Amino acid sequence: MKNWIKNNLPLLVIFIMCLVFLPTVISKDAESESDAIVTAIGVDKQQQEYQLSLQVVVPTPSSQYNQKLTVVTDTGKDISSCMSKISLRLGKQVGLSHCKVFIFSSDVATEGLTSVFDYLFRAKSNTQDIVLIHTPKSAKEFLTNSADLENNLYFSIKNKGSFNENYLYGSQTTLGMYYNDYLGPSKASIISTVELLDEKQASGDSQSGSGGSSSSSDSSSGSSGSSGESSGGESSQSGQSSSPKKLIVNKGKNIITKDGKLVLELTPEQGVMINWFKPTTKKGVIVLENMTEPGFFDNASVGVEIDQKQTSLSTSFEKSTPVLTLNLKLYLRTIEINQQNYSDQNYKSNNVNVTEKLKNIISEKVTLQANQAMQLCKQNNVDVLGVYGHFNKYNNRQFKKYLKSLQDPSNYLSNVTLKVNVMVEEYL
Repeated sequence: MKNWIKNNLPLLVIFIMCLVFLPTVISKDAESESDAIVTAIGVDKQQQEYQLSLQVVVPTPSSQYNQKLTVVTDTGKDISSCMSKISLRLGKQVGLSHCKVFIFSSDVATEGLTSVFDYLFRAKSNTQDIVLIHTPKSAKEFLTNSADLENNLYFSIKNKGSFNENYLYGSQTTLGMYYNDYLGPSKASIISTVELLDEKQASGDSQSGSGGSSSSSDSSSGSSGSSGESSGGESSQSGQSSSPKKLIVNKGKNIITKDGKLVLELTPEQGVMINWFKPTTKKGVIVLENMTEPGFFDNASVGVEIDQKQTSLSTSFEKSTPVLTLNLKLYLRTIEINQQNYSDQNYKSNNVNVTEKLKNIISEKVTLQANQAMQLCKQNNVDVLGVYGHFNKYNNRQFKKYLKSLQDPSNYLSNVTLKVNVMVEEYL
C-alpha cells in the first residue's frame, strides 16, 4: 500500500486539489454575469450634456459560439454619471478591461477632450492602450451601425484607425500617447479620423487618392453590419433594421488637437507631409503622373513603392537660429507603369525603372512636402513634428536661451529653419 501511494502520489495530490477547488470553480459566475464587457466607447455632445454610448457584449446561449453586441446610451453632465446610469440600467458593473477603442465626435473635440478622457485615465483597468478615433458626425450612430459582432467591430474600427500606422498615409494615437503629448511642452496630438459612409459614398471616396503622394483610400470590404433599431433612444441592437448598409472608411484624414481641443483638420495630403518626419512610418506609395523618359516612360503614370524609409532628425544652432535637419533614406521599387506603349526596357527587372530622373523627382517632391509640413505647423503653432523634444534633448542650453529671447516662448516654431536631406536608392 505504501509503495502504491508513493508511486501514485502526484495523481493523489491532483485528485485532492480537484475535490477541493473544482466545485468552487464550477459554481463561480462567469465574468459576463457580473460585469458588462465593453468593447468600444463613443461620446457625443448633446446640448449641455455628454451622450455616452457603450458597445457591450451580450452572451447568447447556443451550442456554438454566439455573442451579440448591443449599444447602450445615456446622457449626463460628465462621463462618470453616464457610466453610473448605464451600470444601473444593465444591472452590472461596467468593465473597461476589454475596451479597445474610444470614438468621439467633432463637437466633443471642439469643446475639449481632456475632461472626457479623464475618467478613462483614472480607471483601475489598464486603459492606456485604448486607440482614440475621431469621427466627424455621431459616435453613437457609428457604434450602432457597426454593432454586429460578426463584423468584429472593435478590431475593425481599431484596424481602420491604426492599420496604416506604419504607412505614410496612416497614424495611431492611444490614450497614453495623448496624455504624453498633452502634459508635454507641445500639448499637440494627431488623431486618426474614421468615417461611417454608405456604400455609394465609400465607393466614390475610394476613387480619390491623396494628390499623387500616396493612396489614402481605405474602404472596408463588407466589414459593417446593418443599422440597429433604438429602444427608447437608449439602446440598440444589430440585425433589426433594413437601413442601407454602411461601411467604416479611413481616407487618411486626421485631426490635430492642442491643449485638448481640435485646432486643425488635416487632409490626406497634409497627413503624408507630416508623416515624413515620423521614424515609425516605414512604407508608402508615391504616384508620379505624366512621366516621360526615353526608353523608360512615355507620358506614364508611375507607381513607386517605398519599401523602406529610414528617418532621423538632428538639431543645431546657426547664429542663434535653431535649425532642424530631416534626414531621409528611401528604398524604392517600381510597382506599376501605366502608359500606352511599353518597351523591353520596362521588363528587364523589377527595379530597373527606378531611374535617376525618377529618383531626383521623388527627392524634390519629398523635400517640398516636408517644408510644407513645417510651414503648416508654423502657421497653426502646433508642434507635431517633435521639434521641442529634439532641441530640448540635444541642444538644451542653447534652446533655453533661445526661448528666453522670444516675446512669446510658446511660438518657438516661428524661427526654426528646416533643412531636408533625401537619399533615394533602389530596393534590391
